[in-house]
Amino acid sequence: TCLGHEQIMRFTAAGAGEENPIGHFPSHGQFLPLTFTAEAPQASIYNFLSTDVRANLAASHLTINLHKFGIGVKTFQQSKALSSNFTLVATSKDVNGKEFVAMAQHKHHPIVTAQFH
Repeated sequence: TCLGHEQIMRFTAAGAGEENPIGHFPSHGQFLPLTFTAEAPQASIYNFLSTDVRANLAASHLTINLHKFGIGVKTFQQSKALSSNFTLVATSKDVNGKEFVAMAQHKHHPIVTAQFH
């Protein structure tokens, strides 16, 4: 979950010589919905979830977020290391409306990361 998600993204970027991708995304104590991306169907975690579960995660505030930091969607997309190794599965928005990576899945290894609990 959140700290592991952040560390995996940080180590992936650092291993490619990129800057630390973690930014300020205050969402401590927020229950948030997920916004699934157009790329989500490429990820096995997305397809593992039933249609009903995906619909509920998208329509309801079901994920608890207990963090101050995260990876911005723009940062993820601009990072060659992150975008070439991970599928961006879902996003959420912090208290200020800034969009962050809520869930990602590695494209070649069985690794799924989530910013929420």
